[in-house]
Amino acid sequence: MFVVENRSDAVLRDVTALLGDEPATEAYEMVEAGIGDIVEFTGDYGGQVAAIGPGRRFAFRAGTEWGPTAEDEVVVFRDEAGVRWRLSTTGVLEEAPENSS
Repeated sequence: MFVVENRSDAVLRDVTALLGDEPATEAYEMVEAGIGDIVEFTGDYGGQVAAIGPGRRFAFRAGTEWGPTAEDEVVVFRDEAGVRWRLSTTGVLEEAPENSS
């Protein structure tokens, strides 16, 4: 499972995750349940979320496991100007050409 939380003031668009060599096949919004630290997973967005607004969190997964996945997880998204970006779990942010994952 790979969690994407938008901590910016901007909307992230066309958000997908790559878990190792596998593209995410499922995405669910993570919503506070109001009971301690319990989080509910709502909706099934498939492998891509059209928009993640400020403060929203989504969990992406590939395959059937919810546990830890590959160390080379990345999220790919577009900013409000339409530029495509790739962000790794180590914090490396780089522009992603259209023909790359």
